[in-house]
Amino acid sequence: MEDHGDGPRREKTRKRVLTNVNTIFCKSVSKKALISLAERIIKNHKRIKKSDNNLTRTSKIIFITLICKMWYNTFKSFDFTRRDMSEGIMIDIDIMKDASEIIKYDSDMISYAVQERLLSDYTDMRAIAHWHYDIECIYITEGEMNYDINGNKILLNKGDFIFVNSKQVHFGYSNFKRECEFIVILISPELFRCNVGLYQEYVDNILSNKNFEYLYISADDDSYIEYLQSIVSVKNRILVYKKSVENQEKKIYESYKITGLLYELWDVIQRAVNKYMSENGVEDEDDINNYSDVKLQRLMLRYIFDNYSEQLTLEDIAESACIGRSKCCKIFQKYVNQTPVEYLNNYRLEISKKLLKNTNYSITNIALSCGYNYTSYYSKMFLKRYNESPSDYRKRSGSKVS
Repeated sequence: MEDHGDGPRREKTRKRVLTNVNTIFCKSVSKKALISLAERIIKNHKRIKKSDNNLTRTSKIIFITLICKMWYNTFKSFDFTRRDMSEGIMIDIDIMKDASEIIKYDSDMISYAVQERLLSDYTDMRAIAHWHYDIECIYITEGEMNYDINGNKILLNKGDFIFVNSKQVHFGYSNFKRECEFIVILISPELFRCNVGLYQEYVDNILSNKNFEYLYISADDDSYIEYLQSIVSVKNRILVYKKSVENQEKKIYESYKITGLLYELWDVIQRAVNKYMSENGVEDEDDINNYSDVKLQRLMLRYIFDNYSEQLTLEDIAESACIGRSKCCKIFQKYVNQTPVEYLNNYRLEISKKLLKNTNYSITNIALSCGYNYTSYYSKMFLKRYNESPSDYRKRSGSKVS
């Protein structure tokens, strides 16, 4: 007996999913639209009866189409407009689509980076809030720097050292536009994985501790003076070896030496961290409210980095973390010390500076690629932040424009 009720319903479903295919292939589809489409297709797929082979095949084709489109968008997004943001971060890196970083390591063989930097290298003497899987160490050689880690604000002075745990939202800045010279060292945790047992015992117990965010050692703290002296000693030797590399043969030898020094550095840091956690009762227990907020902040940063070229609103940013506008603003104020819109605009402008300097794109095209529909408004925002027009900056920066 023919099922007159299910027939029209199946035909309606067929038309709906085929419409989704056409939509997926539109070049203007955004990530947000793709997610919406995926949800609709999954919903439609659940309605399809196993007995209807044609519909099942159609559904499979749609899923494959969707995956291909997502891959296309992923590869398309890895262009120069989303890369090389070293002026905004504490070390030379590339920003990833998830608001973390691709570290530009000093060696092809060792996952580490050491740089001597000035705070004045950054726009308005303020780095962009970011996070990464690598552990980060900063030593102040001259001056002072304000440092923010998950909303915790610290003033670093000459001779101070700070260790930032993996995956923490952090950035450096100056409240009073004072110069600061510092050394930053980044190390991939993968460097210490040569022995699984040792890694779990001496590395992962720190990196995976949700309640341990950073270790700050003041130059005036006598209780940690031995650790600080050891850290400074290893840091100086790393700099010497790094600067002494002159040819490939020596580079291989020095890489071997630096690896040993990085292990020595971690040994000192992990002993200091364990001392701190023991004295302060830091245990690996979930602080649900704080830890969840950190994760929400990462999600929203990821969304901005992934979609800054589109027309984003406060609602869009909040929805990316499934929270309301009010909580979104509170989290940004806590961890980034900016409103979501301020952060978005500042990031867009930093991207545009790179494009002005390193490409021959017209100012109009740069404005559009950074999410500004009107060149006049983009120029106004650029002038307000950098005290010069985009064209003047392009001339002054020695652009590659021919």
